[in-house]
Amino acid sequence: MPDPQSAPGGSIQIAISSSARNGLVGYGVAIEKQPPRYRKPKLKTFSMTLGARSEQNPFSAELAAIAHTLNGLVGLKGFRFRLLTSNKAAALTIQNPRQQSGQGFVCLTYKLINRLRRKGNHIKILWVPTSEDNKLLGLAKEQARAATHEDAIPQAQVSRMKSTTLNLARSQAGKTHPVAVRSTVVERSERAGPTPDRHGTSN
Repeated sequence: MPDPQSAPGGSIQIAISSSARNGLVGYGVAIEKQPPRYRKPKLKTFSMTLGARSEQNPFSAELAAIAHTLNGLVGLKGFRFRLLTSNKAAALTIQNPRQQSGQGFVCLTYKLINRLRRKGNHIKILWVPTSEDNKLLGLAKEQARAATHEDAIPQAQVSRMKSTTLNLARSQAGKTHPVAVRSTVVERSERAGPTPDRHGTSN
């Protein structure tokens, strides 16, 4: 994590995780706030049950979690943010928004990121492979699974993501060559390959 002394407000690390089980989809979030001057860090976790598996998926849950979390932090100034997710599709989507399901959440996330940056915050979104043992992501995963326990009740009516296949087809009309997109979401840059599975990995 970046040195808290390098930002006036300190640093904030946010871990996002989603879960799809028992016919439900939900997400979990773990936030570690490190104030400046090496004061004791503060940890906060929360979860949300989004809805039925027939209407939601882990990919949309990750996007909803990111937007919801950043919306609650837009009043902060001078912080360094590191947002961690093990869903590569969600991380790449935020970096390279296209005409696809979930774009409403992506647009909202961009607006929130811009608002945070205007207030002197620095934001970095990182994809962390599930093979890596990350304590904060582990806490977020526990919260996500709690949101999809057998008797969980959806806590919010998240708008169903509508397909924009027709719009995508129109936007691609006349194009004969694919466009190479370079991604810088992950810590090491790599040329984007085939579009990742937007459904992510069910927990």
